Amino acid sequence: MSSTIATAEVPDAVAQAIMTCRAIEGSDQRLDCFDAIQVVPSGEARHFDGFGTGSIPQFHAKAGTVVEYESGDAILLIDLLDARGEVLRNLHRAGSGIGRHVFDRSGLYKMRVTATGTWQIRLNDP
Repeated sequence: MSSTIATAEVPDAVAQAIMTCRAIEGSDQRLDCFDAIQVVPSGEARHFDGFGTGSIPQFHAKAGTVVEYESGDAILLIDLLDARGEVLRNLHRAGSGIGRHVFDRSGLYKMRVTATGTWQIRLNDP
């Protein structure tokens, strides 16, 4: 019986995501991390919308990427998470309107959304 090791060139963000997941000790959490890896071409606007509670799956953001978040009601709270699910920053909007945040460093992120109404999130690469 022979074994084969497959290798491939992958973007740095994907390699970082794989290494982050490999470092997780718990098998269920590690599998969840691998399942959340998504490859979205750079330079494309990414748009998410919802109502009430929701989440944005793991994504890569370059330094300078702008996230615009829009609330359609009284309260919008977004937890900006790192690849392991740790809260890095809280983004919030009181009342309807648009807020913005610029990522100061490249990395893998997720978002957890809590709102009293509709919301939209757009990621615009530099």
